[in-house]
Amino acid sequence: MIFNKIFNFLILVRIINVIIGAIAAYIAAVIINDDILLKDIYNIIGIVALSMALGNVINDYEDIETDKISHPNRPYARDTIKVPQIKFLILILSISVIILSFTLTVKTTLFLYVCILPALFFYTRYLKTIPVLGNIIIAFLLSSIFIFTELYITNDFRILLIPSTLIFGLSLLRELLKDIQDYSGDHISKIKTLPVVIGKQNAIYYAIVYIMIFGVLLAVSYFYYYININYLYSIIILIEIPLFIIVLLLLNNPSNSTFKYISYLTKCMSVVGLIIILYLGKC
Repeated sequence: MIFNKIFNFLILVRIINVIIGAIAAYIAAVIINDDILLKDIYNIIGIVALSMALGNVINDYEDIETDKISHPNRPYARDTIKVPQIKFLILILSISVIILSFTLTVKTTLFLYVCILPALFFYTRYLKTIPVLGNIIIAFLLSSIFIFTELYITNDFRILLIPSTLIFGLSLLRELLKDIQDYSGDHISKIKTLPVVIGKQNAIYYAIVYIMIFGVLLAVSYFYYYININYLYSIIILIEIPLFIIVLLLLNNPSNSTFKYISYLTKCMSVVGLIIILYLGKC
C-alpha cells in the first residue's frame, strides 16, 4: 500500500522530467566550471528539481478535471491521490524551494522570485489559456535551468546560450504537441489552446512548419558560432533526422499514441542534445 502511494506521488511530480532537469543542471554546472564545489552542485540541483516538481504538481492540480478526460489513468484523475494531499505537497515543495534560495546571490534570487516562481504559480490558471504564450512560458521554464545555473555560478549568462536555445526549441515543440494530444479535454473545458482556437489539423500543420524552421536554425547555429564540425554531424544525426521522422508521423494522421511516442522522442532528443554539448565541451 505504501509503495503504491509513493509511486503515485512520483508520477504526480513527473519524476522522469525532474531527473532530466537535474541532469541538465549538472551538465550545465560542469560545462561552466568542472571544479565547482559539491555543495554548489547540490544547491543547484536541489532548487531545479524541487521547482520542477512544484510546477508539475501545481499544473496537475489545476488540470484535474480536464485530465479526467485527456489523461484518465493519472493518479489524481483516478482519485488515488486526494486534493488535500496535493495541496500539502505544494506547500512542502514551496517551503523547500524558499529555504534553499537563502544560498543564492542577489541576481539569482531575483531571477527565481521574479521570473520562475510566478510563472510556475500563474501558468495554468492564467497563462495557459493564451494560445502559444502558455507554450512559450513552459519552454522558457525548462530552458531557464541553464540561465539559473550560470547565474548561480558566474552571476552572468553568456556561456550556455546554445544549450538553452536547444532545450527551449524542443520544449516548445513538445508543449505544442501535448496541446494537440489534449485537444478533446481542453475543447470540452473551453481552454483556448492553439489547437482549440485554430483547429487540431491546422495546429498539426503549424507544428510541422515550426519543426522545419527550428531544424534550419539549428544547422545555421553551426556556421554562425563556428562550432566544432562534430557538433554539426551530431546535430544532423541525433536531432535533425528525428525531427524529420516527427514530421512524417504528423503527416500520417497521428493518433494519441503517436503523440505520446513523439513526446518521449523529444525528451530523448533533449537529453542527447545535452550530452552532445557536454562531450564537445563547447557551447
